[in-house]
Amino acid sequence: MTMKTINDLKEDDLISILLYAIYKMSNDGEYSTLSELIYVLDRNTLYKLCSIFGGVTLKIPTLTELKIFIGALVVYQSMVEEGTSFNTAFNKTNLDISYKKEVFNIYNILTDIISNYNNE
Repeated sequence: MTMKTINDLKEDDLISILLYAIYKMSNDGEYSTLSELIYVLDRNTLYKLCSIFGGVTLKIPTLTELKIFIGALVVYQSMVEEGTSFNTAFNKTNLDISYKKEVFNIYNILTDIISNYNNE
């Protein structure tokens, strides 16, 4: 096996190597998946992310968590703006019934947050 030269690598691969090097040199486990970002974001978006959030630890929700929160917002919109019942609103979310209690709890929190949003 021969070692690749820099000219043999794609730009995304080079950026991935650099991000991996940051992880290895920092010895910080929070950087462990950093090198994969270039395969999710284009270079300019990655640079913008770093310029805005550089030095900050972010926790990104799972896709399921995001869907549950979006579902709670759908419930809020349906109940508050359309006057539907919780069950009717929940059915619009297409979420599994096992998330119903969680959506209800998030809906209650969203209600407080949105009603106080303009007062802050």
